[in-house]
Amino acid sequence: MNGFTFFRNYYEAVSDPGNELTLEEQGAIYNAIFAYMFDDTEPDLRGASKMAFNLLRVSLDRSKIRSAAGKLGVNSKQTASKTESSDEQTASKTESSDEQTESKKHFATDLPLLEKKEGRSKKYEETREVSKKKNINYSSSAGARETYDELMTRWRVGPMLRAALGQFIQHCALNGRTLTNDKLENIIDRLFDWYGYPEIEEGKFDNKIDQEQADEVYRAINGGYFDIKVGRK
Repeated sequence: MNGFTFFRNYYEAVSDPGNELTLEEQGAIYNAIFAYMFDDTEPDLRGASKMAFNLLRVSLDRSKIRSAAGKLGVNSKQTASKTESSDEQTASKTESSDEQTESKKHFATDLPLLEKKEGRSKKYEETREVSKKKNINYSSSAGARETYDELMTRWRVGPMLRAALGQFIQHCALNGRTLTNDKLENIIDRLFDWYGYPEIEEGKFDNKIDQEQADEVYRAINGGYFDIKVGRK
């Protein structure tokens, strides 16, 4: 590969103050991107630097595939340009269908099957019902759209899961996927159903459950998926 498109959202993902990356760490990520694209060298990064790179990996891999296809004469320059542009906007219905199929295959084979925690707590059931009723009110209000943060607060999401979902939202956006409120709510509902309700009392959470739920989301990000494994039918 002699070149690839470096999108603005790559820069934003690396320089985001929320990542708390030093200039030296940001530079290491940029070097890792170039080495990965031009020399097929796997990055040797740690912590937040590794997470930032993994958020970009799916999009970078697509660029590699398009470049290889172009060399074989499969795609014209015009087609490649249109496909490149789609990374900044939205995926086609065909891509979405292919990724859903691929995602199901990966979830079925790559990750170990997990045992669902039996029974739902009374508090979870109460929160679930209240959340759904509030969602109806948001949906019926003219022009009202709940923010991701408001939705997570409504569902009483723990701090570790909230951080993981923030990374997941960014992961989807960087790869041209719009995570709807309904989809995010479905993911949270399935995590609570599978691992248990994390809030012990007002503002206090079971760290073990919260961490398990966060880890499930990070597995999806690192695998390049746009959904979690648990609760899928």
